Amino acid sequence: MSITLPSGSSLPLQSLSYFCFSSKSIIRYRSQDIFHGTINPRRICSAFIPHDQSNSNPGSVVGSVIFSISSCASVSCCWAIHARVIKSFNYNDGFIGDRLVSLYSKLGCVEDAHKLFDEMPNRDLVSWNSLISGNSRKGYVDKCLNAFCRMRSETDMQPNEVSLISIISACTDKGALDEGKYIHGFAVKGGLLSEAKVVNSLINMYGKFGYLDAACQLFEAMPMCNVVSWNSMVAIHSQNGFSD
Repeated sequence: MSITLPSGSSLPLQSLSYFCFSSKSIIRYRSQDIFHGTINPRRICSAFIPHDQSNSNPGSVVGSVIFSISSCASVSCCWAIHARVIKSFNYNDGFIGDRLVSLYSKLGCVEDAHKLFDEMPNRDLVSWNSLISGNSRKGYVDKCLNAFCRMRSETDMQPNEVSLISIISACTDKGALDEGKYIHGFAVKGGLLSEAKVVNSLINMYGKFGYLDAACQLFEAMPMCNVVSWNSMVAIHSQNGFSD
């Protein structure tokens, strides 16, 4: 299998937020596994990492790496990209770590995602949201809340609407009402109910759990209801037998 890579990218190195992490453990215990997938990771790696980096455009290389991560569809490919990135890059800025965390989670390697995240020295809100959203996609409510609480206790950063929406989505999918109420309470205290997407997520959650009164209260308190808000109300009333 081959992947067509872009010839260049306008992504400047200066725009990256962080990158440096040392994940030698993955290279150590997976060096034999990397090359047993259905694809040829060597070809992918040699395509996006120039052999002579002194004459390469850093922005173009980074853009190609991000494209490769976005195109990756197998664990073996992800390991290969990760290992080659660690081996080949010398700069300290970038958000490639976030992309790899998301990719590991997407491919079901949640432990690898957490290990990589913990090894990243410079984590910002995007990093935490990558971890939370990755856990959310897999329905791991407890891991979402663990990351949420860690972010609040270990840093001076505050969760934003992206953080909350990811957790609410996991709570909705897994029927975790109490956890959803906890996030609702945080949204009230943090002033995040001004974000329509957060309110819409809560409306959907309460509606699916059969708490129409709570959903209606949220809807009626919205200063401006958008199309998603109205569609959510129609959907939850229909789901609860009020199609008229």
